[in-house]
Amino acid sequence: MVRDNTTNRTMSGRIKRWACTPLIASAILVSAIGWVSAEAPDPPNAPVRNDEAIARVAGGETDVANAAWWGFDSEDATEALQSAINSRAQTVIVPFTGRDWNVQPIKLRSDLTLLLEPGVVLAAKAGAFHGKHDALLSARAVRRVTISGYGAEVRMRKRDYLGTDYAKSEWRHALALFGVEQVRVEGLTFSRSGGDGIYVGSNTSHGRRMPCRGVIIKDCTCDQNLRQGITVVSADDLAISNCTLSGTSGTPPQAGLDIEPANERDAISNVRVTNCLSRGNRGSGLIVSLGRLTDASKPVSVLIMDCLADDNHGVGLQTRVGEVAPRGLVAFRNVTVTRARQAGLLNLWKATSPEFEVRFINCRWDDIAYDYAKGPFYMELPPVPEVPTIGGLRFDGCRLYLDRSEPFLSIVDKEQRSGPLDVKGDLTVVFKQGKIVEPPILARTPKLHVDYVRP
Repeated sequence: MVRDNTTNRTMSGRIKRWACTPLIASAILVSAIGWVSAEAPDPPNAPVRNDEAIARVAGGETDVANAAWWGFDSEDATEALQSAINSRAQTVIVPFTGRDWNVQPIKLRSDLTLLLEPGVVLAAKAGAFHGKHDALLSARAVRRVTISGYGAEVRMRKRDYLGTDYAKSEWRHALALFGVEQVRVEGLTFSRSGGDGIYVGSNTSHGRRMPCRGVIIKDCTCDQNLRQGITVVSADDLAISNCTLSGTSGTPPQAGLDIEPANERDAISNVRVTNCLSRGNRGSGLIVSLGRLTDASKPVSVLIMDCLADDNHGVGLQTRVGEVAPRGLVAFRNVTVTRARQAGLLNLWKATSPEFEVRFINCRWDDIAYDYAKGPFYMELPPVPEVPTIGGLRFDGCRLYLDRSEPFLSIVDKEQRSGPLDVKGDLTVVFKQGKIVEPPILARTPKLHVDYVRP
């Protein structure tokens, strides 16, 4: 089922979900007894340092710690939170104090569960994050980490970073993962970053680029970030589900989701994106841009399923291939694109290969390209004259709804070749009004069967 709203579960639903987990229940107990309640009538009485509790953690008497035990300072809580993370505790709770946890960059370690209570705002400290790559939360080459925060938010200060006091950068991410393994991120909102809400990339060690492996991102919202909601640069076995990616604006590509390796040694393998909403972004809804991969790269495997791209200012779905096409498959299954101001589908190729295909299965486009002269589906072919095959697109059971009479497909071939194109399958085009117009380029796509329908 396609997700069609920008809100997460109700607060009561979140609390019930927390309460049914034994680990969370014990963590809440530690939270409740370890510091002065934020519900006390005098909010300035913030939690104070609890040396006795810290000693119990250091001595191994408890593996669940409350970050407020290290003292809570609403102006700068960096030392308290980082000290708690660096402790021997396997689980660290960030309690709701009634005020934001203003911090400088925080680094995560292996074998850690970080729990943010409902209502917590982990905020970027004003005047900090001057480094071009300063992320609020970052994890590099760590293993076995869970970051959970149903009803909590990780919030930065995007507007500040666009000012003259900061060097221009697109890498001040809310959460940055570099070459991590077995990491789970759930329930959080990542907002107003100076880069991506969540960045998933590689870590270079001894000359090798190590992708993120075994990462799960679920039930998250990435809102009003600068560059992307989520960027995936290098991942092997990544699952993104039930996420909302909205309001991206500031620096290109400005998409909801961008799967875009930076190096031919990066991996985009077994990447699954399900039941996600990409809405109201300044750029495209969903991008798979493989321009840096080659036929020497690990084969690509991407499945984007049961997703909705709605009301994005750019194109709905976008794919790109570079100078040398990779091997593998990118599949969009049961994906719906609505209210795309530019093309519903954009494919840009510099090369093609019989070992690489982009497939659209039971996808639907409606109310698209109303501010785009190049048409609903736009494709560019390789500029080089000698290529073994041109294309690599397949449509299975897809439907395109048009509001006006125009050719639905535009293919630009700068070499002005006349041979057949490898665009195949079956597509239904519904002209909701006006006369049916068949694109002349269909003469070069004999394997593509198009049915024209009027409602």
